Amino acid sequence: MASKPKAEITAEQQEARLETQRRYRARKRQEDPETFYAKNQAVAARYWERHRERLNTYYRERERERRAFATPEQLLELSAKAKERYHRNKDADPEGFLQHQNERQRLARSVKMAKDPEQVHAAERRRDRGSSPLKDATGRKLYADLRRAVPTTWARQDRDEVIGMVLMAVSDGTVRVKDAVGAIKRYTTQNNRDYDTFKSVSLDALHPETGKAWIDNLDSETPHF
Repeated sequence: MASKPKAEITAEQQEARLETQRRYRARKRQEDPETFYAKNQAVAARYWERHRERLNTYYRERERERRAFATPEQLLELSAKAKERYHRNKDADPEGFLQHQNERQRLARSVKMAKDPEQVHAAERRRDRGSSPLKDATGRKLYADLRRAVPTTWARQDRDEVIGMVLMAVSDGTVRVKDAVGAIKRYTTQNNRDYDTFKSVSLDALHPETGKAWIDNLDSETPHF
């Protein structure tokens, strides 16, 4: 059995429906604002998730079209609005914003990798070589600060070892530049543990060469008791 075709509504009926919806939303907003806004955000998030690709395509095309026919003054205005929107979204939800940015970068990299992977790898190598904070005035100042922070009473090789460990950590991103001086104590402890000459040894432990306990290698005259 064929279904009946939907009756067309007039402009007056459509306006009446919209007015009813507006009054309903206004009443719900007054009764419980927090629930009202949370529900609206959830609905918007579900809609965006369902139509993400179509909406992204629409906004990209609209932006290209607006910029293609815009005057220089309008271009400046568009750039100002884009910067304002960027900072507003970043301040509203820093974690979500960072996650969104990382997702965009990941998708852009995957597209470029599909086209020319060698070019992507070459660009990343150039970026890694040029992004080290130890190649400019900041790096020279950091090295001078580290030398002042490490005690001068240490042997030169120990000082250089600790400074090198900190600089390596800064270079690979493990330690930030502003935290490098504060990290000296941690890397000093690590260095002492790695190169401790005077480790404690049990007298019952076996000697690596003779195979006997250390206490058996001591002379009876040795005051070890």
